[in-house]
Amino acid sequence: MIIKYIAKCFVIIFSLFMVAYVINLTHLIFDPADRMQASSFWPVYHVTIILIFCYALWINWMYNVTLESAWKTEWLSKTYIRTVLYVLLASVPIIVVHGLFVHAGVILTWRSGVDLDLHIIKSNYWRKDFVYFAIPLFATQALFYFFPALRFFRGKSRKVDLSAIDDLQFWKLSHKPDVLLKHLRQVISTEVIFDGIKIRVFDIVFIVFENGFYFAILTNGEKCLIQFSKDSLAQWPLGKWFVKIKDKVHINMLYVKYPVKNIKELRLENETNAALFRDGRLSREELLFTGRRLEKNVKDFLNNINQLGEEGWEEYIASK
Repeated sequence: MIIKYIAKCFVIIFSLFMVAYVINLTHLIFDPADRMQASSFWPVYHVTIILIFCYALWINWMYNVTLESAWKTEWLSKTYIRTVLYVLLASVPIIVVHGLFVHAGVILTWRSGVDLDLHIIKSNYWRKDFVYFAIPLFATQALFYFFPALRFFRGKSRKVDLSAIDDLQFWKLSHKPDVLLKHLRQVISTEVIFDGIKIRVFDIVFIVFENGFYFAILTNGEKCLIQFSKDSLAQWPLGKWFVKIKDKVHINMLYVKYPVKNIKELRLENETNAALFRDGRLSREELLFTGRRLEKNVKDFLNNINQLGEEGWEEYIASK
C-alpha cells in the first residue's frame, strides 16, 4: 500500500513538471535553450506547476459534482447531460483563468498598458500556443472520466433518509446494481418474454459463442439463438452492462451478486443463480470464471457503474 502511494505521488509530481515544461515552452519543447535562459522563465515555470495542480483538483471536484453526485432534477440525472456539464465546468473556468494568467504575464513583462483586444482576444497565444495547454487539460478530464479510481479525492458521501426514497432514486444515489434489479423486478414483468423472433434485454443473463453462433442464456435457463456481433454492444443503449469475461462469454452484470468479492470468479444473485444452475446443465466455471486477460473489463465496469443508464431493459433484440 505504501509503495503504491509513493509511486502515485511520484507519477503526479513528474506529470506536473512535464506538463508545466510543455505549457511554458510550447513549440520550443525540442529547442528550449533560448526560452529557458530568459530571467522570467523559472519563476513562471514554478507558478505554472502550482496552477496545474490547482486545475487538476478543480477537474477532480467537477467530476465529483457532475458525475458522482445525485441530481434531483430528472433531466440532470441523464448521463450524457452530466458528461457535457463535466466537460464544460472542468474546461471553461480553467481556460479563462489560465488565459488571464498568461496575458497578465505578457503585460508585466513588456510593461505595457492593458489592451483587451490586443492582449487577449486577438493574441497569437490562441492560434499558436493554446493547443499545448488544451491537450493536457482535456487529457486530465479524460483520465478522470474513464479511470475515476485515479482521482485525488472522492466526493463526500451524503446521509440519506432511505425510507423517503424509492428504489430507483436509491439506485441513482448509490449506483448499486442489486438495487436497480430490485426496482426493475417491481415495475416490469419477470416472466421471460421470448416469441422466437425477439428477446427482451432484461431476460438475458449471458451471451455465449458456440459452434459458430451466438446464444443468449435467459433468466429461466433457456438458451436461444441471437443476432449478435462484436459491434452489437456499442449499438445497444445498455450495452455497457454486458461485460466480456471470456473469449466466448459476455455476462449481464445486472444479475451478478454484489458486492463482488472476487473478480476472478463472479457469482450470480440468488434467484438467477438458482434458476440457471439448479439442474446442472450449465457450468459455473465456463460462465462465471473470468479469464485472466479480461479481468480488466470487470474492474472497468465496477469503476464506472455511476455512468451507467437504467432505461432500455424492456427493449428487444432480434433472435435468429
